[in-house]
Amino acid sequence: MKKRKSLKKAVTVVIIFVVLILVMSRFIYEKCVYKYEIAEIGEIKNSAETMGFVVRDEEILTAPEPYTKENLKYLYSDGEKISCNSSFAEVYPSEDKASASYMIDNINSEIEILEKLNEKKYNISKALSAVNSQINAEINNLFFSIGNSEISKIQTIKKKLRYLLSERQIILGKNVDFTKKILNLKSEKNEINSDKIYPTEILKFPNSGEFISNIDGYEKTVDYKNIFDTDFEKIDLENIAPKSIQKNVIGKIIKSESWYAVCNLDLNMSSYVTQGTEINLNIPSLGPEKYFPSRVEAVQKHSSDQKITVIISCNYMNKELANLRKENFKITFDNFKGIIVKSNSLHKLSNNENEYDFGVYVKVGNYLKWKLVKPIFLNKDVVVCKYDAEEYMNENYLQPGDNVVVSGNDLYIGKKIT
Repeated sequence: MKKRKSLKKAVTVVIIFVVLILVMSRFIYEKCVYKYEIAEIGEIKNSAETMGFVVRDEEILTAPEPYTKENLKYLYSDGEKISCNSSFAEVYPSEDKASASYMIDNINSEIEILEKLNEKKYNISKALSAVNSQINAEINNLFFSIGNSEISKIQTIKKKLRYLLSERQIILGKNVDFTKKILNLKSEKNEINSDKIYPTEILKFPNSGEFISNIDGYEKTVDYKNIFDTDFEKIDLENIAPKSIQKNVIGKIIKSESWYAVCNLDLNMSSYVTQGTEINLNIPSLGPEKYFPSRVEAVQKHSSDQKITVIISCNYMNKELANLRKENFKITFDNFKGIIVKSNSLHKLSNNENEYDFGVYVKVGNYLKWKLVKPIFLNKDVVVCKYDAEEYMNENYLQPGDNVVVSGNDLYIGKKIT
């Protein structure tokens, strides 16, 4: 019995010993194995992604009581620039009369097209290929405008297409006479107008700017003129709620092309977003390759956590930008071009001046050699090292194509490796 227990104990000890040998062998093997990567020229974009809130210089427009948006006929489309005191909308006693006024405008436009075609049908010198090319271009424009919900542009393109398609028929030699259609349209117009479609009031812009008919309720959330005095640490940018919109609000004027994006970033980005820094601002919802040149105007440090609020200005305005509010932004601070290596390949050695030089170990034959690098950008993954004519001429500096050690221990200059 005692012999069996002794044997069992001996077997257990042997098994434990073997396991320890295997673990230690694996550990030693991993310590001795070196991994290499080829140094290459590349480019890194230093950027950050965040949610931001857009602040513009906006003035809300209202219709006189008791009228609302439905009583209006707008004289301008969204995004058009309007001068001060110019008429921008007609007020009608009812929604039906406002709609009827739009219908009369459409009929007048169609009559104008048909009369023009009637006059030109004996004097059209265009080539068929030219007209076909114009038709194809307008069809492409139509699909693009439908995809972007550009209602006013869609109507304009449809009118152009109607004209071009009729012009094509004339070029093809078809006997086209629009006289009867013109008379029918004039009769339809007179019938609509018999109800005396006249505006009761004409509204004028109090200021010059860009007209937008859409209101989102965020217009006065942040004071545009006092934005730099606003304490954004006290504002939850992601959860700002819109204010209720009054019934007689009919649109707004954007009085300045300069607007601001207010974003929260991690504190470790502070060195890249100092006041006056020129950046590129990308808004993914408008397209991944669409960047807007912008500038950091102010940086507010938070006292409660590891965050900063950055106020970014942009001096470009269009209809798309005029409708932004809570958006995802990609902020690109700078592009760094040079030799790219893994961050864990970077080491420091003291030099003759008791300072530290940055460098990497490279494999040359069966030995390790130390080569200098000058980091211009680094993060937890990669390092971008300066590489210009001076570095190219220095044989002790890292060169493209060098075999860089990215893992391995006990590294030193001249070490023999297999």
